Amino acid sequence: MQSVSLGALRGMLDSHWPTRVSLLAYWGLAVPLAWVGGIVLDLGLVGVWAGFGVGLAVAGAMLLRRFLRLTEPPRASDGVDPATEASCPP
Repeated sequence: MQSVSLGALRGMLDSHWPTRVSLLAYWGLAVPLAWVGGIVLDLGLVGVWAGFGVGLAVAGAMLLRRFLRLTEPPRASDGVDPATEASCPP
């Protein structure tokens, strides 16, 4: 989910948001959780991988949410009439 969403957003030329999300999810969340799980809770590699998995899942969810928001068709409540949208010049 994370890799596909990240690739799709890069393909849409949206790179600033995915970069920030990745930095925050990995360095701000995954690394501290891996340290806590692996060292503090003495879970070893299981704790390290669990911390990485949580960071990866959070990044994937946030990137997928961004992709879905950017590709969502406009709603009638947004002030755009879907019936006339196709006939308007770009």
